[in-house]
Amino acid sequence: MYSAAYPRDALEPDRGPESEAEPERVRVYSAPHCPQCAATVRTLTKAGVPFDKIDLGDLDDGERARVTAGHTTAPVVVAPGVGTWSGHRPTRLEALTAQHATKPSAGGPGGPA
Repeated sequence: MYSAAYPRDALEPDRGPESEAEPERVRVYSAPHCPQCAATVRTLTKAGVPFDKIDLGDLDDGERARVTAGHTTAPVVVAPGVGTWSGHRPTRLEALTAQHATKPSAGGPGGPA
């Protein structure tokens, strides 16, 4: 299902002037009926980490291949300053929530983008 045709660093967006003013939000690429996706979303919500949840099924084939390159399970989490990983990874989520706790509040899920 997932393709390794694209390098992982393709997940990193182009940096433009707007990215200097506003930090990029965490992105959680999820699949329907995915327990690991639900656990990851619960952890981020509980910690108050702002994130965008994107359903992999809503992406076109090229975008889905780019996002899932090198990953074999959902969710795929793209966390600026922490890294990119797949699956429910408690140690990575702890690092992410600790990083978020040291920054001023930017709003929770669905908050300011």
